[in-house]
Amino acid sequence: MDICALNPFFYPYMGGTEKVLMEVYSRLSKYHNITLISGMPRHTHLPVREEINGISVIRLDTRYIDLPGLPIPFPLMHGIRDAIAKSNADIYHINNRYLYYRDTLKAISQKGKKMAITIHNALPKGIDFWTDSMGLLYDAAWGRRIMHKADLITGVSKNTVATTVPKEDMHKTEAIYNGINIHMFKPRDRHAKELKKYASMYGGHDIRILTNGRLVPQKGQIYLLAALKMFVDEGNDASLMIIGAGPMQNALLKLSKKLKIDDRMRIISGIDEGELPYYYNSADIFVLPSTYEPGSIALIEAMASGTPSIATRVGGIPELMGRCGLYIKPKDSYDIYKKLNFFIDNNKVISRLKKDAHSRAVANHNWDRIAMKYNEAFERTAQR
Repeated sequence: MDICALNPFFYPYMGGTEKVLMEVYSRLSKYHNITLISGMPRHTHLPVREEINGISVIRLDTRYIDLPGLPIPFPLMHGIRDAIAKSNADIYHINNRYLYYRDTLKAISQKGKKMAITIHNALPKGIDFWTDSMGLLYDAAWGRRIMHKADLITGVSKNTVATTVPKEDMHKTEAIYNGINIHMFKPRDRHAKELKKYASMYGGHDIRILTNGRLVPQKGQIYLLAALKMFVDEGNDASLMIIGAGPMQNALLKLSKKLKIDDRMRIISGIDEGELPYYYNSADIFVLPSTYEPGSIALIEAMASGTPSIATRVGGIPELMGRCGLYIKPKDSYDIYKKLNFFIDNNKVISRLKKDAHSRAVANHNWDRIAMKYNEAFERTAQR
């Protein structure tokens, strides 16, 4: 089978969606011919065509527009219709309903082939009034039309499907969770020599707290900072590491200074994928304070690593974490503070949660199994 994936970003840019595409399609390339049509990353001079992990990547000429309120620049890709016309796929897989319009759908329709779409970002809810309203308006005006035209709709969680897909299109939907590399993300001996370097990055404090996500309002890092302030003021020797980059970085640095905890907080980004597991292993607690989260890969990575986790009960998080962590209310610093105290006072409970979380992540989020679920869905759709 020939599969053509469409997404505005791909390697070397590796956000959540791009990680999913790399992991899934590098596996499916063993059985099928995979083409991925993407944009040219900003400020790069990469080949227009190249093969990456068995995936034939086509990069289109792209212009980027910086718009206020958007976490990433808005890409305008030129030549999508021609690229699709020159392709010969059995199924076309769209991975961003916000950046593909009539020309794309018309080009796929003219090929007479099947179209699938994966909902990586659910209908916005709980971010802020403006973002929630604009997301609803966009889906009403266009996003739902793409879903209606699709022969297959997958979502990264059941919640994503339920809150985003129109009722009349639910019959062609399937929830396929994101995955992790279970051989990389696993429990390790906290006293191992290989972890000392990463533990030292927390500044020598007794309790090491970690969060991982883009520095945007919906990730809720500001509430975690306020909770850290309360936790430290109570006499706990703790520090926080934030893995991520984004427009909120300066605001977070300013807030940490205002709260007088800037010596206990560090922001890092650009981490090599091979090193990332050790950051989880060297942390005592992982916190995901998101106000919006369709299906967090970072949370699954923490669970698989055996790092005790605290997360908000929003979006797809309960489906991922189940009873293997502690839940906090969105935008509630005091609740985060209380759960941090619970972790340091209940060692037996935490030990059980760590084991259960690892087992759950391995059982539900192995990339090999995830890729096969996409494979089965695509083959069923192509044969209709």
